[in-house]
Amino acid sequence: MDKKVNDFEIRVTDDYEMFHRLEGNRKVLTTRVKKITDSIREVGYIPNPIIVNEKFEVVDGQGRLEALKRLN
Repeated sequence: MDKKVNDFEIRVTDDYEMFHRLEGNRKVLTTRVKKITDSIREVGYIPNPIIVNEKFEVVDGQGRLEALKRLN
């Protein structure tokens, strides 16, 4: 599903391999990813967008993305 909101485009996908690391972003800590995966398992995934630029480089949401990858 694609939707245009203001100047942003919202897309829904489960193809997490299309996203890339943005050079200069901080390292994703294993402990942080574990907390997110544990939360998703306990509570369920509460949709929270992963923000990317036009090259599909992750601007915000690296930890969520890694957790979702690990949970398939």
